[in-house]
Amino acid sequence: MMEALSKLKNELFTLKRYVLASREKPHKLIFLLAVLDLIKNKYITQNKNLF
Repeated sequence: MMEALSKLKNELFTLKRYVLASREKPHKLIFLLAVLDLIKNKYITQNKNLF
């Protein structure tokens, strides 16, 4: 479990984000955290996208 959390932390810190005027934009990180929250609260139960 700790190894998985460590890997997730490392991937979050190395996540490529859009940079404008030398400022990183947080949109991708916020979206990822929102999806993780939805998974935790069981709103997302399958790895399936409906478009």
